[in-house]
Amino acid sequence: MRALQPEDVNSLLSIKLALKYAQLRDVESMRAVARAHQTRDLAAFEQTLRDYREELSSDPTIRSHLAALYDTLLEQNLLRIVEPYSVVEIEYVAQQVRQGRQDVEAKYSLFPTPFPRV
Repeated sequence: MRALQPEDVNSLLSIKLALKYAQLRDVESMRAVARAHQTRDLAAFEQTLRDYREELSSDPTIRSHLAALYDTLLEQNLLRIVEPYSVVEIEYVAQQVRQGRQDVEAKYSLFPTPFPRV
């Protein structure tokens, strides 16, 4: 069985049985998470977490999945920024992803083959 993809959210919500729930705030929050994930937009993902804090933080399972998704998005954004370079400046990368230097360094240290730093 294949994993659920971000684009699957809209397909699932268009099913006749789901239409009566499509405008609920809980469903809107999932749609916003899927949009941010699909566009790999970390800022939009963070905004969604703020906008739908109550809906997204009430369930421990959802919280756990969102934390993992956040880490994945952060990692993808970091890799996208550092890929073209052989040497990177952590401060610049942190500014690009709008994260603290320590957070970026912590994530960066987990990369399998770290890039030389300046």
